Amino acid sequence: MKEHSKKDNSIKSNNGQKGQMNDPEKKLEFSKEILSEILDSLEESGEFYENAELWLVDVRLFSNWLNNQNTGSKAASELENLLLHSALLPTEEDIYNICKLLFTNLQLLQCYYNFYNNNDRGFLDMLIWQQYIPYPEAMQYFGDKMILDKPDIKGDPIISPAFAKWGSFLTLNYFADNPYDEAEFPSERFDLDYEKFSDPFGFQGFEDQDDYDGEQGDWYGNEEEEVEEGDLNSHPEIYIFVLPEFMQIAFRQIAVKPKDYYLEPIEINQRFKVFESEATIFKELPVILAYLQQGKIKRNKNGYLSIASLRIAAEKLKLHNFPNDSGYVKILQIASNLEMERYRPMTPVLEILQQIFHQQQPGKAALAATLFPIENLKNFYVTCLNPGEITKALSLLRILPKGKWILLHQFNRYLELHEKEWKFEPIVNNYAIEELRLDKHNPDFDAFERAEIDTRKKIVEQLFIRGVLLTAASFGLLDLAYDTHDHKLLYGFYKYETSPWISFTAFRLTPLGARLFKNENDYDTEKSIKDTVGFTLDDAALKIKVIGDMEIAHELLHQWTKRSISRDDILELDLAAIVAGCKSKTALIQNIREFKDAIYQELPVNWKAALAQLVNKTNNVQEIMQPIVYKLSPHDLALHKIIAQDKELKKLCFKGENFTLIVSKPHQAAFIRRLSELGYVPSIGVSEDINAIQFITESQTQTDLAQNFDDLMRTSSNSRTTKR
Repeated sequence: MKEHSKKDNSIKSNNGQKGQMNDPEKKLEFSKEILSEILDSLEESGEFYENAELWLVDVRLFSNWLNNQNTGSKAASELENLLLHSALLPTEEDIYNICKLLFTNLQLLQCYYNFYNNNDRGFLDMLIWQQYIPYPEAMQYFGDKMILDKPDIKGDPIISPAFAKWGSFLTLNYFADNPYDEAEFPSERFDLDYEKFSDPFGFQGFEDQDDYDGEQGDWYGNEEEEVEEGDLNSHPEIYIFVLPEFMQIAFRQIAVKPKDYYLEPIEINQRFKVFESEATIFKELPVILAYLQQGKIKRNKNGYLSIASLRIAAEKLKLHNFPNDSGYVKILQIASNLEMERYRPMTPVLEILQQIFHQQQPGKAALAATLFPIENLKNFYVTCLNPGEITKALSLLRILPKGKWILLHQFNRYLELHEKEWKFEPIVNNYAIEELRLDKHNPDFDAFERAEIDTRKKIVEQLFIRGVLLTAASFGLLDLAYDTHDHKLLYGFYKYETSPWISFTAFRLTPLGARLFKNENDYDTEKSIKDTVGFTLDDAALKIKVIGDMEIAHELLHQWTKRSISRDDILELDLAAIVAGCKSKTALIQNIREFKDAIYQELPVNWKAALAQLVNKTNNVQEIMQPIVYKLSPHDLALHKIIAQDKELKKLCFKGENFTLIVSKPHQAAFIRRLSELGYVPSIGVSEDINAIQFITESQTQTDLAQNFDDLMRTSSNSRTTKR
């Protein structure tokens, strides 16, 4: 029996205050946006209308109770008339009109919400704020079975009379994320065909709708199967309670807010492992940037960063990785967001961060980094990706309290409760969603493989949110905390496993994060790489004193320097290494410029002089463009005499060793003309080694020359025939 007093004609709101439904001082109504969402959802709720009979019984009880309150409300009278009109056999249109009136009139809905007793209202609140309620949880809440042990003649469950008001919301569990282990609750059922089932609000939802006569309530075209007897309550995991979306939208405007509706900071347990990120970013970001600019982090054929190369770089740079990082996740987040051509390694870190998070537009690489657990994301077209969602997701940092821990699961729940404001679609193509693949070791793998498109989208959204938080942590904006009692959290399913997924228990906004996203100005802006790695250049010798981590310094400068054999904190400029590999003066100058940029400070005079001397030496070896080299027969002494004595030829060529002449391209025509005037025409050029050219060494007889003539004529004749 409902717990309501008939003596009190006022209606209590959920905060205990009394108010009349027709109170002219309370102009309660839905906003236009919410009203539009309710109406849109109503249009798509036909499945609920087919199974709303039990719910209508409860609405009739509410209408009777409301009339006894003597409110004089026009809406109450209209509801009564609609119910009278549909008393015998309500149609879908009747149910639609009742729902439309009840769930678009905020004052009427407030009365309906207050109509429930405390126990029922508590369960209603669960339905309002949860996606669904598994039947085992519902039984636990009420402390009793809610369905009869035996099904009806069709094998459908029969709701217990004590819980009839909830019967219209009972359905099979069509969600992939069933929280109940199949080993504890076996899912094999004698009376349900899982492959055919598709109706989320009824028990006659089969694909072959043409075989079903709604008025007759029977199946045609199929042989009737005898249903075996069984205890439905022995398989509770297959049932859930679900509130239609339009009811959830409407009720959420008036219902008691759940605890996760607001972000509540916590004090973490002492056993938690804390990953502090802020200090290390000032050391790590510049060296990662330098590695990118020096080409030490490779890319694959699709243009994405190579995982193998990232792992090597993270190991060499001795990065402060996440506790459960498989060797590349943190550096992937950082490197994928760095547009390396925009920055120099010694650019102040805070300036780089300002550019990344407030001026730079995220690209496909940054999005792929946040969704790193997805194996085949890089194979999809750019049009399927929505990297702009990263900027929207990062704005979540603005609502975080600085220095306060927030549980990840509570944060995810908060976003679910505020999904209209914080809904993310990093992948916008449904075909792409269906084709996505997770690593088989990922905790979401099984659920993802079984899931329908909407559930897949939800899993992708949760992966994306976690990925964005990891991106923020990689850049020093968030600290992370890990519950050390959660073995899978730190190691995956097996100890020492390095599968490509990681998570964490809680996170907090760092002072750096507050500086960038909450505009807090009380932050030390002088932090830079100089705090951990710095260089002092000797103005008397070509030596660099390293301040800080020598290993990192050597990685940054090793292509221009070498370690000193006398001191552990000294690097020496290696002039030979600077020249090695340079194929031109231009390449040498560029290499020196890159060294200067890496040092990021003014060079002393002695350094400038030494490097300038390297460049000047290139002037001592000048390249002649397009020279022509002629090889002379060492046996033709007459030709040698002509070359040595003819004044005009001397102006057109240079003598080389081993009977060679060097002629510049502009002088070639004049050289050939003069040589022909003197009785010699050069042969067509050959590409073979100049030292391999062979000449006739013996004098030829007249007969030999005649034979040569005949051979030449035949060769010439064949050449003309071929051309024709």
